[in-house]
Amino acid sequence: MRLAARDIRKHRGRAALVVLLIGLPLLLISGGGTFAFTKDVNGAEGITRTMGSSQALITSTGDFGGDALTQSVDAGSWGSGFSDPASSLQFPGKPKHPNAHDIQQVTGGSVLPVSKTLHRVRVGDRQVNANFLGIDGRKQAYDGMASLSSGHWPTNAHEVLVSRAGAAHGIPTNGTLTIVYGDGHQTRLTVVGRVETPNAEDLVTLPTSDATNWLLERGDPVRWPEVKHLNRYGLAVASREVIHHPAQAEADPVTDEMNYSPVPPAVWVLLGIGLVIVIALLAGPAFAASGSRHRRALAQLASNGATKRQLRKYVLAQALLLGALAALLSIGLGAVLGAIAAKLYGHWSPTTATPGPVELRWGWGIVVFAVAVVASLIAAFVPAIAASRVNLVAVLRGHVSAAKVRVGWPILGLVIAVAGGAILTATLVSSGINAQDLSPGLMGGTIVGTVALFAGTLMTAPWLLTRLGLIARHLPLPFRVAARDVSRQRGRAVATVGAILATVAALTTLSIAFASSDRASSDAYQPSLPAGEALVTVMQGGTTEATSAAAIVRHAVPDATVVPLRTVRARSNALADAEIIAATPEQLARIFRLDTRDIAVLQSGRALLPAGAPRSITTTIRLVASGRGGATLPAYRSTLKTFESMPTKDGAYRTYRSGVAAAALVSTHTADRLPGGSAVGRLLVRAPDGISASAQQQIDERLTEGSYLYVERGYDSVGAWLYWLIGGVFGLLVLVATLASTALSNAESRADSATLASLGAPASLRRKIAGANAAVVGLFGAVLGLAVGAVAGIAVSNPVSLVTNQNSHHTVTAIPWLQLLVVAIGVPLLAAALAALATRGRVPMTRRVT
Repeated sequence: MRLAARDIRKHRGRAALVVLLIGLPLLLISGGGTFAFTKDVNGAEGITRTMGSSQALITSTGDFGGDALTQSVDAGSWGSGFSDPASSLQFPGKPKHPNAHDIQQVTGGSVLPVSKTLHRVRVGDRQVNANFLGIDGRKQAYDGMASLSSGHWPTNAHEVLVSRAGAAHGIPTNGTLTIVYGDGHQTRLTVVGRVETPNAEDLVTLPTSDATNWLLERGDPVRWPEVKHLNRYGLAVASREVIHHPAQAEADPVTDEMNYSPVPPAVWVLLGIGLVIVIALLAGPAFAASGSRHRRALAQLASNGATKRQLRKYVLAQALLLGALAALLSIGLGAVLGAIAAKLYGHWSPTTATPGPVELRWGWGIVVFAVAVVASLIAAFVPAIAASRVNLVAVLRGHVSAAKVRVGWPILGLVIAVAGGAILTATLVSSGINAQDLSPGLMGGTIVGTVALFAGTLMTAPWLLTRLGLIARHLPLPFRVAARDVSRQRGRAVATVGAILATVAALTTLSIAFASSDRASSDAYQPSLPAGEALVTVMQGGTTEATSAAAIVRHAVPDATVVPLRTVRARSNALADAEIIAATPEQLARIFRLDTRDIAVLQSGRALLPAGAPRSITTTIRLVASGRGGATLPAYRSTLKTFESMPTKDGAYRTYRSGVAAAALVSTHTADRLPGGSAVGRLLVRAPDGISASAQQQIDERLTEGSYLYVERGYDSVGAWLYWLIGGVFGLLVLVATLASTALSNAESRADSATLASLGAPASLRRKIAGANAAVVGLFGAVLGLAVGAVAGIAVSNPVSLVTNQNSHHTVTAIPWLQLLVVAIGVPLLAAALAALATRGRVPMTRRVT
């Protein structure tokens, strides 16, 4: 250890390079993890912003009479389909809408209301959506849900506080505000100060009378058995006690039904193993070059009696010290940078929830530190073995020959790689959607397959490099020299190839996994309307509201065609009170793709039924309007099974529905003759060039509350920016590894450069050779990395795509070739250009002293 420490102090540049290679991925992991954990507010960190100083936040999930609930530990998700409906309980008096008094009867203590509503605030000629938080900040129970910055807390229903988020949305921070409600009436509120809202609500007022959330104040905590009891009343309970002490809740089997991870655990295992391999192989070039540069020092140690074991310990001791140093510096610096980034994000993004306190995961830090040290030792293992086999006489004479590739070694590597890929693929494919459950067999197969795939491929690299040297005569001079040098110095080249291989393979695996998940989501997307069309829903369903909405649309999109869709007020019991839509026959034909016979039926005054309508309906349907009598209407069946603006895709998410669907169709003329007539409930909008985002925002800001606009833009992929982010991170690692390897190679090849210079080689040729060296090694490693990553990525795409869309009966594999090729080809070429530019024109000559 003393010799290793002395050597590190003596060769600070090389030590810094090793620290960079080992520490760069750790810096990214530490910084990214700290940012994510700090930005994400978990249940325990969000207690005060959610429930103040009370014991629990209780939420009524709807009108009483539903099934009992099953909820997650922190009530972040709940559902009624997981519980036995017979287990439901009723409040005393059986109220339809439970209020604070009803809640208090089943919980005890004091119950205080919390209202969360969305209304529109008039700002000039616009109407801005604003989230209202209704609390009484004068009471201690609400402490932490909002903090007063200036002014005073509201004392009546006509006073309001504006938050930083509200100001960012353009809401005035003083004077009065006009609130526009869906029924048309308006209210003026007086701004009495500024407030900070951790959950980024725009405005703070007193609670409203129709609150569905309540704070529970009492001395006794709400434990998990009581939470389950209250679930039987249809109440979701976020309990301070349960969040702080979740063991009993997490042990409850019913909570597993509410837990869902979009990433199967097997994928996390694969990524963890890949991380160890990437760190180990990134450090490989530095240790390989270190062993080459210190052959003479090692030979001198051997000549003074050092044993092979001592030589191995000498090299491994350097790896231990450098790995620990790199890990400490990188993890510490990454944590600081991640925390700063999270705080800056909260400052620059006032419309999002405030990040939580700086969260340092010490356990994860220790794990990453251990991974870095172990990876460093792994990286130094092969150079340590080579150091113990140094030929004393040859090294001291300056004659070092490249080791020969053993016969059968590449064949064994190929067998191991194929076996590893088969094991990994079989393990993940056979797991399917059950990859959510990480069994020992699944974990073992993933680990063994991943290690074998990487190790086997790397075993073939020396033989492939010799083949590369043999075909070098077909290359231009700089590449010919570089290829032969790489072939001759295989120890250093294999280490660099391994670093690039691991990085590109990790990039390829992640990219294929994300692309496959994104493609599965795209396949599961059910359009509501034809692409580019829009639908304005008029909640009040009246002529005045519809006319106003149509005028707003035409003002924003002058060339738009607006089709009013009327809803018949009369209903048919045979159609289960489903909606009957009226429009002109031509408009209905375009919306629902009707044929000429269907159009003729509508023009004749009959009702058009889908082929899937109840068989009890033959040639007529009976329609009745409440208090306005009834009428019998002739009916005819279409050949279409259903009337939907967009047909349902196979394998689509079940929650997706067509934007416009009808149980029956009639013409506008026919609807006017029915009892109760009809009312415009929606406007279908079409424009030749579609509806731009700015036009959509303009329409949204002018529609009255309760009316809203939907524009069909197809599936919105979030993958593009993510691919480039991943590509940028791993591309940086490839660039650093290639440049570091080239720098070490140039340092070791000074004698060769001097020889070329003495023979008259110009500086431009030496620069081209340095660039060609980086290009050859980089491209060679990238090609191997693409092959390995493709195998792992295709294997991972199976469980990932099934978990993304459980309705699908097939898996999806998508490969983002553009992003991969940019990194695999573009980054090595960039490294080659940088290496050529960084090569010195003058070669340092050594004066021999006699």
